Amino acid sequence: MRFPLLLALLAAGCVHAADWSGTFEVVETVAGPAPAAADRREIEDAAKSLESRLARAREGLKSASPIVARTYRQDIGHLEAELQSLALERGGTVTLGRTSYAVRGQRVAADGDEARVVADGAAGTAVVVAPGKRERVNLVKTQPKPPADAAPAAPVGDIATMRGTISVGGDACIVTWAPALPNVYALTRVPAQGADSLNAALAALPGLPLEVERRSSRGVQRWTVQKLVAGTVDERLLVE
Repeated sequence: MRFPLLLALLAAGCVHAADWSGTFEVVETVAGPAPAAADRREIEDAAKSLESRLARAREGLKSASPIVARTYRQDIGHLEAELQSLALERGGTVTLGRTSYAVRGQRVAADGDEARVVADGAAGTAVVVAPGKRERVNLVKTQPKPPADAAPAAPVGDIATMRGTISVGGDACIVTWAPALPNVYALTRVPAQGADSLNAALAALPGLPLEVERRSSRGVQRWTVQKLVAGTVDERLLVE
């Protein structure tokens, strides 16, 4: 299993997950099989056009009013669906989104394409900031529960990992996680993330999911931790 751009953690194995501090990002991608008889250049040009439109829509969403934001979200959903379909045709990999995390103990800031969540695990609350909306919500507590087939996997640097299978929406997802690192999905889980969502399933893992692989008729989706660095986190990154 590959972890591109995942950096080795310095002395991370000596730090309890609850005390860990550092930054990283989770990148969501989708990939499809190689095209049988298609014009690869035409497909690549179409993909670049869609990716450009998606980037502009996400940028516009950040400063949009609540009414306009609704339209942007619909456009983003359609564009992501088109990119997934195109990925299947071109046999390549398309980046659908990125979420940056800053972690300091029980405090976590998650900056995604559509919202920012700043959670305080000790207080059991989080502030959710989205276009036209800012609200404080109670965190959803999740009890750690490893998959039934959990087994040791190859270490990543000096970090021990586990591997297992979870089910989300009828699809089997292969997950590799690090028990020694904090599970940010559990620390930032808010009520808007339903019990059957991918976030809810990942929140139940006893450690940080390093890579999630979901195979379906639409292709292969992956959520991969990248640019992971342990160290002191600037307080400004955790401002609500």
